[in-house]
Amino acid sequence: MVALKTPPGKLGSYLIELREEAGSSFIWLLQGTSSYQAEQLLTQFDFTNPRQANWIVAELDGQPADGDEVAIYFSNLADETMLQPPQVYSLSGEEPRFLPFIPDKDIFQVGAQFDNYWAAAYNPEGGKDLVFQTSIFPACPLNLSRKYRWNGMYYKLVEEDYEFSQLPADLSACEAVIDHAAHYFGAQATIDLMEVLLPNWPPPQDVDGNPYPADEKDEWRYRLGVYHSLTGDFAGAVDQLNQVSTQPSAPNSRWVKPAQEFLEFIKSLRMSIKPVSRRNSATQRRQSNTLPV
Repeated sequence: MVALKTPPGKLGSYLIELREEAGSSFIWLLQGTSSYQAEQLLTQFDFTNPRQANWIVAELDGQPADGDEVAIYFSNLADETMLQPPQVYSLSGEEPRFLPFIPDKDIFQVGAQFDNYWAAAYNPEGGKDLVFQTSIFPACPLNLSRKYRWNGMYYKLVEEDYEFSQLPADLSACEAVIDHAAHYFGAQATIDLMEVLLPNWPPPQDVDGNPYPADEKDEWRYRLGVYHSLTGDFAGAVDQLNQVSTQPSAPNSRWVKPAQEFLEFIKSLRMSIKPVSRRNSATQRRQSNTLPV
């Protein structure tokens, strides 16, 4: 039982967890002058696939005057790769008020086995964010962090971070992390991780003990060029592709021609995007403001 800020007109406020091996039930208990009022917040019992409950009591809605909120989350099963949000309640009134995430479930595909852990961290606005943290790929540990902040209507993702916690001596184990990031986390996250490995890529052998091709670094840079272009960073793409086309890592690199072709594509794409002159822009605005007679 945890004591909470007492609402006006009450003598006490408490969070109670009834825990069994199969799950937990959470009750909000209000003490009045002559009686107690119990409100059920969340109950989850599963005797086949039991989950352990965890909870956070913190200022989570940016309104310190109304007291702390309660966030409840459960451990995930070994075969689950989708992140589920905590259930958050404001207990500042006579009845609990649910503070949602949108969507209300399946908020992020981790894509690998993970431990479901949430914490509260201070934000620049004076309140606290709900922060999901986990680590995947033990052979090349990758830390994931996602911050969610209450915007008055729902908890919104405001920051995400992906970084290696410690690079192994054998970097070949990290290639699977890059492929995973490209599939699940998007181009920018993949760029950030690939650039960490770039100075020492490739390692002498792959995970099967076979030597990498002599032009492996060119392929790595070519992929970086593709991912930069996907984010709209054509300058970054050109930098990587120029390295491959003008300074390949092997005399007969297979990636010189693809890099040159991609550079030509970027050049043609830039030429096709013509800036609108001020005069034409003004004419278009006048035309758009003219109503048909």
